[in-house]
Amino acid sequence: MKSKWSVFMAIVLAIAFVVMMSAAGCKTTTEETTAETVAETTAVETTAVETTAAPENVTLTYWTQPGPTELEIAKEQVAAFTAANPNVTISISQMAYDTVYEQIAIGLATGGVPDVANASIMWIASAMTGGYLLPIDDLINPDEYPAGALELSSFNGHLYLCPESGAGFALMVNRTLLKEAGVNDLVPDVNGTWSFDDFYTAVKAVTDLGSNKYGYAIVSANEQGDQAHYMMMLSMGGQLYNADYTECLMNSAGNVELMDFYLKMVDDGVVVPNAAGLLADDADLMFTNGLLAMTYGNGWQVDASLIAMGEGTQPEFEIDMTTFPCKEGIGGPFTHKAFSGPVLFDTKDEVRIKWAKEFLTYLQSDESLQMRVDAVTPEGNNANLGQTVIKNTIAATIAEPSIGAQMNAVLSSYAGSVAATAPSWSERRAAFFPELQKILLKEVTPQEGLDAVATAINAILAQ
Repeated sequence: MKSKWSVFMAIVLAIAFVVMMSAAGCKTTTEETTAETVAETTAVETTAVETTAAPENVTLTYWTQPGPTELEIAKEQVAAFTAANPNVTISISQMAYDTVYEQIAIGLATGGVPDVANASIMWIASAMTGGYLLPIDDLINPDEYPAGALELSSFNGHLYLCPESGAGFALMVNRTLLKEAGVNDLVPDVNGTWSFDDFYTAVKAVTDLGSNKYGYAIVSANEQGDQAHYMMMLSMGGQLYNADYTECLMNSAGNVELMDFYLKMVDDGVVVPNAAGLLADDADLMFTNGLLAMTYGNGWQVDASLIAMGEGTQPEFEIDMTTFPCKEGIGGPFTHKAFSGPVLFDTKDEVRIKWAKEFLTYLQSDESLQMRVDAVTPEGNNANLGQTVIKNTIAATIAEPSIGAQMNAVLSSYAGSVAATAPSWSERRAAFFPELQKILLKEVTPQEGLDAVATAINAILAQ
């Protein structure tokens, strides 16, 4: 028994020795593997840090608004952004008022759109409804902007334009001419309302002065200035579209009545002759030269005129704004409101889109908007004073808004929409003015002309 037990214990000790040695060997291997894994992990982490520190280089294109100071503001904003993001290069191009629609249309057709553009909602409406822009809901805080501005900058429940600034459009007024004609008291300021009868009386009185002076100009040579006709339609009790913008109602009774009113002014010779061939630019030129008592415009243009008068490049007169005349009991006054701000084009390039979003976000930062505010103080002597910065964190800090900005603030509070964010804005505009020309030339009756407008626009909406 003793011999057998000794043999058994020898075997157990031998097995134990082997297990211990194996364990020791395994431990050594595990420690070596762990060390290698740590080294590899450190290498990966180091690479990740290096990638974050050196992001991809990218070149963006930025289209900024027309205007004598817009380019300088854009340069300052771009310089600040690229200084903080040296991997980004931004090429700036300034749009021009007389070719902005064509420039955007060509860009959409050729794929030559910018990464970011600072534009009016009117200019990019077709791009927005056509799917060429990217929604920016996640890039701004909606609580920092007026709800109405966000609504008019959206389509199908998504925000596409960040409403940086806004303007209310109504009638600019030469009060010097009105006083000369003895009818200044008939025309209220932007806080008041007045009738179409008083409007006619004031227009006729100024035109009766002679010397190539007129009370008003009906423009219809192209789609520019058509918003004035739309607001006049609403003011006469007419309708433009149904609630969801799926049906054009421009042949409604109030709009026919407005066309009859236009024809009366043409027949009586109280408006600028050749209404069917008159451009909005023609009316603007007459107004700035002191020859037209009232024309369509906004606070930005008022400020521009005041500056030009101060510089001696425009005849001096007392300039003001008023509301469109309004039929009693229809809920006016009505004004067209246009908001401007940055939009994001869908370039299909993920890297560019990523950094374009970063740039757009910066453009709406308080730091960036303060650059705009600093550029539009009265001391800045520029023509963009009336373009009010409306982000509440900035707007509240503007102690002395310009005269035009104050007018815009009042006018922007009124009702009125030209349905710019409904589909095919450019095509719908193009369908209106040829029929307006026919009405003014008496080639068709007001009802026939507006029936043709409604038919054409409804066909566009149905596509």
